[in-house]
Amino acid sequence: MFEIVVHQLAFHALDMAGLINKINRSTISPLPIVYSSTLKQIIKSMLRKHPEHRPTTADWLRHPHLQPFVLRSRNTPSVFILVLLISCNSLEKNLTNLAVARTRGTKMKGLQTVWRKFIRLKKMEMYRQETAN
Repeated sequence: MFEIVVHQLAFHALDMAGLINKINRSTISPLPIVYSSTLKQIIKSMLRKHPEHRPTTADWLRHPHLQPFVLRSRNTPSVFILVLLISCNSLEKNLTNLAVARTRGTKMKGLQTVWRKFIRLKKMEMYRQETAN
């Protein structure tokens, strides 16, 4: 989410040691002032160091800021929503595993898988929008 909003990496360093240090300290670039404080809080909560402190997909579906969009999607077939939730949870786990791999200094083999799932989610979202019209 950070990278989509800011168009840059959340954690950037010149070498792996610097990158690991920034991830461990949860040091991110500031978000542009044009975005609401709510969006900034959402993004910061997604980037918390410990996965157990990050919101789950279910938490996001209950978030007051997202409720209008959730209510609008009531006409969406429940099978689609189930597939989307499963995909989101899978993406969450992959991102968590990737973060753990980064902090351990291992190679980031799972990055391609994460991006493929992200792209698949975007395609499903576009399909849902097309079928809604």
